[in-house]
Amino acid sequence: MDFIATLRAAREERCLSSEAVARTSGLHPQTIRKAESGSTTRVTVESLRAWAKALDDELVILPTESGEEMQMKPVAPAAQVVS
Repeated sequence: MDFIATLRAAREERCLSSEAVARTSGLHPQTIRKAESGSTTRVTVESLRAWAKALDDELVILPTESGEEMQMKPVAPAAQVVS
């Protein structure tokens, strides 16, 4: 599964629309729709990071022998304040 497909699956798993992810990430909804449909491959690392963050995930880029590899991992939930 490619990275965009992973982001789409994460979005769908959370029952979020591309518009909701766009609002949270600061990306244009069309950017997300075009990337998910495969009609564009021009998505910056910064956009991918914002997209992952909007899904409460984190984009991690790890060096490998063949180059860089992107992975997504859940972000630790923020500590809850109890009053």
